[in-house]
Amino acid sequence: MNVIKSVEVVSPRRRLVGNVALVAVFVALILFALSSALGRSVGDDLALIVDVRHFILNQHIEEVDSETLTEAAINGMIGALDDPYTDYFPPEALKAFSEQIDGEFSGIGAEVDLKDERLRIISPLEGSPAWESGVLAGDIVLEIDGESTEGMPLRECIKRLKGVRGTDVTISVLHLSGEEQEITITRDTIQVTTVRGLTRDAELHESFWIDKERGIAYVRLTQFGAKSIEEFTAAMNQLKAEDVKALILDLRFNLGGLLPAAQAISDMFLTEGQTIVSVRARTGEEQFSTSTAETIFPDLPVAVLINDVSASASEIVSGALKDNGRARLIGVRTFGKGSVQNVHEFAEAGSALKLTTAYYYIPSGRKIHRVEGAETWGIDPSDGGWVSMSFEETKAMMEVRRDAAIRRAESHETVTRTTFTADEVRETLKDPQLAAALESAGTYLDSGAWPTVGAESGDAILKLVKRERLERSRDRLREALAAVEEELVTLDEPETEAAAADESAVEEDVIESAGP
Repeated sequence: MNVIKSVEVVSPRRRLVGNVALVAVFVALILFALSSALGRSVGDDLALIVDVRHFILNQHIEEVDSETLTEAAINGMIGALDDPYTDYFPPEALKAFSEQIDGEFSGIGAEVDLKDERLRIISPLEGSPAWESGVLAGDIVLEIDGESTEGMPLRECIKRLKGVRGTDVTISVLHLSGEEQEITITRDTIQVTTVRGLTRDAELHESFWIDKERGIAYVRLTQFGAKSIEEFTAAMNQLKAEDVKALILDLRFNLGGLLPAAQAISDMFLTEGQTIVSVRARTGEEQFSTSTAETIFPDLPVAVLINDVSASASEIVSGALKDNGRARLIGVRTFGKGSVQNVHEFAEAGSALKLTTAYYYIPSGRKIHRVEGAETWGIDPSDGGWVSMSFEETKAMMEVRRDAAIRRAESHETVTRTTFTADEVRETLKDPQLAAALESAGTYLDSGAWPTVGAESGDAILKLVKRERLERSRDRLREALAAVEEELVTLDEPETEAAAADESAVEEDVIESAGP
């Protein structure tokens, strides 16, 4: 997701006028083209919406909440666009969206998941309140503020751990040692790190080496957030000081983020004047982004890992490096999200509209946005770089990655590994795509040429990926159908003795009340 933030300031008015004004702004943004096509003026549409709203509020048999009606009207207009990337954020949703983009929120600072229907700490973030309060990797959170976490949804657990900066939350944890402990944590502002290495040391410092002996580094970028440029630059400068010879940049599962971050990170590897991306609006006006003279690594060999979840800003970076001959792409075709959204904030309502305003084009001039029925989209791996992973392989790899910190805590490791072989990555880390990238980078350092580590083209792989996705959808539908059949069988089962006895008692009561 590429977003450009702008602010629409609405002057203070009465709530009713404010709601109408908010709807009016959305009409101006969204319905102008539709009303023009029908030969109607924007004023006519606004008048109609105000009249309908007034009539519903005053005449409907049930009392109607004004703000609910306003939000429904906005969502109705957005739905008419048939655009999954245009969205309206009420205040609470806007807060969550801003936290995601800014990489900042207020809470305890820990990576969590669910284990056996309980909240589990994957790892406390370095320097976070959880870290400083003694929360450990692998802890099972038994209670949050006195309420059991058993069966509590992950989203609800996270909501309870977050809160206003300076407030306290008390958790009861079960350590890996078997000891139970009650810990009170004072919430603080948390900075989410978007740049990760392959491993971490005992102090949770990221290690960006996958084969330090040969100078091959590994950097994983989880999203393109507000802090990503700073974090990525720091990591690359550290590697430069340690004489890095080649880089594996992992953009798998990266859904995108801020366009300026994608442009800046691409710029680090391109010589001056090369096209990074162009943005084209509905009017046909096109703006080009080109690399500057601030290149840090103009000659560093780069292998970029991509998959079918890599989207938006990830596609800008991978497309720019591939089209300019600066990287070898390994994996499978990317998602195909090539649209740009502007975020317009409405101060009085505390809400915002994220509106698609343009498409972006990679240096070759190709639009990569996926549309229904398209044969091509996204960014393809380099020839000989098509390496697929099944759903089960991906699941196994993610489990290894997620549990690494917990296993380290269990074994009390103090030394961080900085050199792996491709076979170890494939067998121990369960990551055949990363193994292929490591083999590729190593061969390039030896011979100066990128080797073939996968299929030459993706036709067969794309069919396999599509088949697997359809099979998973079919299995989910079968599970849902089986649940419906089970419920139907339950309804058809004979009445239990207890139910029959209750029915007899009711009949007797009826007879007695009827009298002789």
